[in-house]
Formats: sequence, structure tokens, C-alpha cells
Amino acid sequence: MKQTETHVTINREDPRSLDAQGLFDEVSAMLAIFAGNAASTPFLLEEMYSARSTLLVARNRKQVPIGCGGFTRFDYGIAELKRLYSRTPGMGIARSILQKLEADALEKGYHTIVVEVSAMNRRALRFFEHNQFVPTERCGPSSVQAGRCCFEKSLNAIA
Repeated sequence: MKQTETHVTINREDPRSLDAQGLFDEVSAMLAIFAGNAASTPFLLEEMYSARSTLLVARNRKQVPIGCGGFTRFDYGIAELKRLYSRTPGMGIARSILQKLEADALEKGYHTIVVEVSAMNRRALRFFEHNQFVPTERCGPSSVQAGRCCFEKSLNAIA
């Protein structure tokens, strides 16, 4: 993380908290810019309560929420990233959240992590490619829609 972000904390939080809900709303609004009504992969809040799921919220030194990210079970041994977001792109916050999510997914027994992205969201495409995700066919039902890209990353490589 860059020097300006030394006071960021990233912790697990309740997906129903007001801060998490506010961040989810921001993510949905951003995704709608790229994909309209087909804004993102299906997101069921209940999935975040599974013992095999995690939601993280990043906060600045004043405890203001500045980013989030989570994962849910996609398949046996495979986690799916959900709602990875930073209010301040380019500051290393999303990357730090991703690193903690990857470590947590590995601890929970996952060996692979997948993510689905709008092909129009060039920033997200570059982000995942830069973080060693590779294109895959393995994604959910909305991946058959035009303009969707799926990526995966082996978590065994980070162990």
C-alpha cells in the first residue's frame, strides 16, 4: 500500500451493517455505469453469512469506510469474489482487500478464486490481470451474457 494509506484497517464486518450496505449501494451504482440493468453477477446478501464466506471493509484512520470486498462459495474448492470496491482507486486499497480475501479463502479451504467482470470495465479488467488472474470459462449463469469476462486465480501459488 502507498504511504498515504498506512492508516487503513481492513476487518471482517457484518454484511447488514449500514456501512457495508452503503458501500454495496455504491458498488451497484458503479456497476450500472458499465452494464446497465445487468449490473453484476447475482448477489444474495444471505450468501455472505455462510461459514465459507467473508466480507471485509476497509476504513481510514477516522474509521470512515473506504472500500469493501468479499467472497462466497462458487463450487467445491472455488470461491467467487463479490463487491470488490474502493472509493479511492489507485491508492492500493482494493489490492490490499484482495490480498486479505485471498489469504482468508485459502484458510477456508479454497484453492481457486473466480470473478466476473463487465468487458466494458477496463479498470477492473486491468486490475485483475495485474493481480495474476487469468481468463476462464468457469463462471456463473450470467457469464453467458454478452460483454461478461470471467477470470480465475490459483490460490496455491500465494501460499
